[in-house]
Amino acid sequence: MSRIKLLQPKEVILFNQAPLLNLDEKSYFFSLPSPFDEEFKELRDGYAKIGFILQLGYFKYSGRFYGANQFHKSDIEFVIKQLGWKDWENKVAIFQDNYSYQASYKHRLKILALSGWSSFEEKQTEFNHRIRLLIDQQLLPRKVLWKSQEYLFNNRIESPSYDTYRRTISQALIDSSEEISATLFKHLSDQDRGVLDLFILRDKSYQKTEIASFRTVIQSLRPSDIKENVVIFKTLKD
Repeated sequence: MSRIKLLQPKEVILFNQAPLLNLDEKSYFFSLPSPFDEEFKELRDGYAKIGFILQLGYFKYSGRFYGANQFHKSDIEFVIKQLGWKDWENKVAIFQDNYSYQASYKHRLKILALSGWSSFEEKQTEFNHRIRLLIDQQLLPRKVLWKSQEYLFNNRIESPSYDTYRRTISQALIDSSEEISATLFKHLSDQDRGVLDLFILRDKSYQKTEIASFRTVIQSLRPSDIKENVVIFKTLKD
């Protein structure tokens, strides 16, 4: 499968890491509104309590979950101080070693249920369908990423990692291209294909094909531009 690049390497790092929050945002997102406060009270392990608050805060902000190794040290410190615990420096240093994957996974399920959101796995088919609809609209792959991410958040569906977006968009592009090719092969005669071939010939590899120049309609009302539009129209009409 073709490995398309939706984002630049630095953008991918930012996309996959937990959000960077300012002080006001931390105070808001790392709070425990009902019914999350009740769930929090049932936790016995101190590190599980820290992890639960951080998972919930990041999720409220981005609609995504992150591994403990992606939590920001300053956020861990903020939550521990917020809880009023002493010896916070030592707890920050060993938090990731004491917040287990099993506890993290259970917290994700609880947060989804209490938030009224769907897990990505439950809605993956819907996600794939949405990606394909955006591809069929001829949007740039990068824009498909942002539009699909927005769709998931607005519809209260957990968002996946960058690699999932990239794989799904890559496959949708391949499927769309194959369907277009199959349709053209089915409906075009040899003569039709010959005509289309003329539009994609180039004298130099770096030159645009003639058909590419027809993608943008000239909006100007200057006589010369109107004349150029008429020439393009007659060419395509023939």
